[in-house]
Amino acid sequence: MNRPGKIALPILYTLGAPIITIGIRYGTLHYDVYTLSFFRYICGSIALLFICLATCRAELSDLLRSHRELAILAALATVSFVAQTLFVKGLALTSAFAGDLILLLGQPLNILLAVLLFRDEREIARGPLFIIAAALVLVGASGMIGSKPGMESGYASGIILLIVATIGISANSLATKHITRGRSAWAISAASSWLMGALFFIGSIVWGQPSDLTRTPALINTIVFASGAYGLVMGIGLATLIIKQLGVIVFSFSTLTVPFFTGLLGYFLLGETLTIRQTACGAVIIAGCGLLLFRMYASRAMKARPARG
Repeated sequence: MNRPGKIALPILYTLGAPIITIGIRYGTLHYDVYTLSFFRYICGSIALLFICLATCRAELSDLLRSHRELAILAALATVSFVAQTLFVKGLALTSAFAGDLILLLGQPLNILLAVLLFRDEREIARGPLFIIAAALVLVGASGMIGSKPGMESGYASGIILLIVATIGISANSLATKHITRGRSAWAISAASSWLMGALFFIGSIVWGQPSDLTRTPALINTIVFASGAYGLVMGIGLATLIIKQLGVIVFSFSTLTVPFFTGLLGYFLLGETLTIRQTACGAVIIAGCGLLLFRMYASRAMKARPARG
């Protein structure tokens, strides 16, 4: 992938990811956690499979023949299953904006662990521009985390669930960085989503109400199914591609911008409020992320120049 294409990936994720949380929040109004997740993962897994068949059929086939890698993916799928279940339950008790806001909490730890564990991540984290970008992002994130007024008891319980889910999601991001080396990001995403879909199917049968599908209006089913296909292609496929191509740090920075755009969409689609303070903090985060992307683009341009000379 060329340099402008790589730089475009986190921008596409930042603008597209808020729709995922909005779609999940909408689905919680009509389905239980397990049934909603099963329906979404079935549609998303099919969409990812079609992408793999069109772009990396041989790599997907090779991955499915590797028992060791499938065992690793199954373990990661189990962690993601628990994290996603807690995340959706937390969203049902809070709001779409709160869900993405809590995801901010895991990103500084994500960045720190990525720098400690991976050499290429340490290359990204060098220089004064990175320090300035990180400072802007963390200041903006801190402002957004502390911007929610008094919480009700149910809201507080939802926040706790979202925090625990965030820990699992962060751990999964770091593991994804390792497992995608030498493998297609789309093949990894497709295999992972089918494994998680199977887990949510079991959860739906045991704890959910899959028969709700037949009692819910067709328009609602269509919206939830479409959000599932979009959500997995964007939230698993594109996220995995960003981690593989650009690293955990860039993905974490991109994730930090998502709550601002989720707040905007939540205001227009779900009637959720976005304060002036949240808007200002979101602008600071976006500035920091833009500075990081500028630093990466300039750095790669400087490295490529001698090769052409």
